[in-house]
Amino acid sequence: MYNSSKRENCNKRKVNFFMVGAAKCGTTSMFRYLLQHPDVTWGEIKEPEFFSTKYVNLPHKGPKAKEFDEVRTYRIEDYEFLYRNVGAEKIIGDASTTYIYHEQCADDIKKYNPDAKILIMLRNPAVRAFSAYMHMKRDQCEKESFLDVYNQSNERVKMNYVGLFDYAGRSLYADRVEHYINIFGKDKVKVIVLEEFEKDKDKVMDELCDFLEISHFKFDLSRNYNVSGESLNKRKTRMIENMHMIFNQLIPKRIRYRIPQNLRWGIREFFYKKGRGDNIVKVQMTDDERKIILSNYLEDIKKLEIVLGRKLECWHE
Repeated sequence: MYNSSKRENCNKRKVNFFMVGAAKCGTTSMFRYLLQHPDVTWGEIKEPEFFSTKYVNLPHKGPKAKEFDEVRTYRIEDYEFLYRNVGAEKIIGDASTTYIYHEQCADDIKKYNPDAKILIMLRNPAVRAFSAYMHMKRDQCEKESFLDVYNQSNERVKMNYVGLFDYAGRSLYADRVEHYINIFGKDKVKVIVLEEFEKDKDKVMDELCDFLEISHFKFDLSRNYNVSGESLNKRKTRMIENMHMIFNQLIPKRIRYRIPQNLRWGIREFFYKKGRGDNIVKVQMTDDERKIILSNYLEDIKKLEIVLGRKLECWHE
């Protein structure tokens, strides 16, 4: 839990841009791309999860539970403190991907800032589920096959595992997207489909800048961040992950968040390159797995297409 007793210098400007999800749909890459724009800033952490924390049953159980739970922000004072260094940037963002999974978050964000803009990133639901699985496998949290753990999703929800383990449920989009549109209005909600983004990144970024009412910018879009995959050297990955964990334990959060954001991201990059980087190879699900999993989402895709008012051709290929 992030908590600070000194808030006299808190910035009183409100967060006005929320990238609410979905997890494993390119949100970390989008976060890093937008970070380049001079009119965009984020808080001290990518996902403070302030608006979703009260809707989850803490503490979580299972792998990674403590690591996920400790970064949550519980009080509005602590949330505001994360934005104390905001300057004159026009867009102040929060990239907590859990917000799309709790219906009440949309209502709470609307009450907090009625003029907020919402970004939702989506991806072929079967591919998203597999990417989440490979993310956890990369982090040494999964040993069973994809189909086996996919079918355990409901059981893990009942066991109060961290939400990312809900491979099945978190690939359902239609009702969640529709709720945000109903709460904020179509003009305040931007939906980006990852497969379409990857076909023409520059065009989509220009459209996003127009949505945010900021100038077009020449983004460096050459790198994808937080990529899921198989570890080539599991021992090396485990060693670096443990070093990162020890680093976080030795330096209290209240001190870490006083380190300039660029320096903190540099430290993260160091651990990323040493533990992941070239040590991670991307793995694709089999055609049979894709067909089996995608069949569970055909009705939801149809409903989502109605909500968005367009066909998602890239998910039918």
